[in-house]
Amino acid sequence: MLHCEARRAARYAGDGEFVPLDLQDPNPWSHSLMKEAEDHQRVASAFNQTGRYQLEAAIQSIHASRARTGAID
Repeated sequence: MLHCEARRAARYAGDGEFVPLDLQDPNPWSHSLMKEAEDHQRVASAFNQTGRYQLEAAIQSIHASRARTGAID
């Protein structure tokens, strides 16, 4: 949820049109929310019990990495 919320500012264009994730500008993404999400993921992974929400968070994490790398994986 935090990764998704971190991208809120880039989700809609100035005219209200939805912007797909692969076309979003990562500059307005919230780096503090993405860091918090990554911290929670590290704690959760220490339990070695992968579940649905952990997998979904991992997928969101891959999308969020574009803010650091500039690449879409």
